[in-house]
Amino acid sequence: MKNLLFPLLSIFAFVLFSLSSCEKGKNPLKPYEATDHPEVWNYNFNLQNSGSKTIPAMDADGNIYFAIQNNEIDPISLFAIDKTGNELWKNEFNGKLTSQIIYEDDHLYFSAQTSDSRSITWCLNSADGEIVWANSSQQKGGCVMAVSNDYVVTGALSGGYVVGEEDSYELQIMNKTGEILTPISIGNGVAAISMVGNTLYYITNHVSGGGYDKIILTKYNLASGAVEWVHETGENEQNWRVASPDLVIDNNDKVYFVSQFGLNVTLHIINPDGSVFKEITLSEVNDATLTPSLDTEGNIYIGAPGYLQKYSPEGNLIWSYEDFDYTSASINVTYAPVLASGEKVYYGGEGLFAVNTTPEMAYIVYPETGFTAPGYPLINNDGDIITVGNGYVNCIKGDGQHLQTSAWPKVYQNNGNTASR
Repeated sequence: MKNLLFPLLSIFAFVLFSLSSCEKGKNPLKPYEATDHPEVWNYNFNLQNSGSKTIPAMDADGNIYFAIQNNEIDPISLFAIDKTGNELWKNEFNGKLTSQIIYEDDHLYFSAQTSDSRSITWCLNSADGEIVWANSSQQKGGCVMAVSNDYVVTGALSGGYVVGEEDSYELQIMNKTGEILTPISIGNGVAAISMVGNTLYYITNHVSGGGYDKIILTKYNLASGAVEWVHETGENEQNWRVASPDLVIDNNDKVYFVSQFGLNVTLHIINPDGSVFKEITLSEVNDATLTPSLDTEGNIYIGAPGYLQKYSPEGNLIWSYEDFDYTSASINVTYAPVLASGEKVYYGGEGLFAVNTTPEMAYIVYPETGFTAPGYPLINNDGDIITVGNGYVNCIKGDGQHLQTSAWPKVYQNNGNTASR
């Protein structure tokens, strides 16, 4: 009889918890399910977007721009919708999308790889989606990019040149009309680019036929055309990889990026002079794609599948938050956490997650019909949350907060995804 007592008590306790939760209108299997964060609107774009990591861009009026490409043989479908989910325009482009969609000063910018392995960069009018200019080059494998008030910079992902053609430059610095000001031959593919004023930061990491190259971070003065310093990580012929889609720059000009060597994932913090400030070993993750976000006090937030961590500006761990045991949806921090003005952190996964910075789970919006595979969250002007998922754009009632005004509160720095400030 004693052997049966504990299991019976456990079942009784679970039944009481379930009944109590049901009385409160909560699902006991979803203890953090949002009950006061309903859908405000949705937009059905009628395309599959499985495994979405779509990062939308937003302008000052709250208009939203995003691109969908389910596989590289499909055209790039670029959409613009207003702040209430009404379609403004859509357009299609040939090529494999390789950069984020960038909004800056009434224009949209993005890069792709053409069918003959060249790169092409477009500039569009954000009002109607019409092409302002397109720059096709011998850069190989498509490009990553950043846009500032004065410059458009692209970096070839693969490095080198198109077979049968003359050698080309892997880094191109253009003005806002698409005119190439300075081409730079650097020998390797560019993994990420960021700009602060007249300073360009770029990081290279290229897999070649002979093996792997070390990771090289460069600080470049756009005004003078001079390299200020170079920082190297890893060794040639070793499987080092840049795991960050962009380079994070704080208010003191320290640079943050993530590398991966096997299953070893490291957050690197580099001083303004190119020396190492700190290297932080993160949890082992296979094929990590993650970038830190910085709050107004310089604290560092970074996450990956299953966890979210906060570090002090000195690089000391403040807390580590894991979700393995008590939610029926898994954390999957897509690229970087989004830091809101009111001490909330948002990120996507098998649902939309909101975490208080204490830390504790605030709520989860679980996937439902029309809300699947939510991509990277965007906070609109009303403090609501926009995600681009599988077939739908969803606007979820938020907390009335806005994107933090810190040095780097989200991936690509701002709602325009410019990777610059």
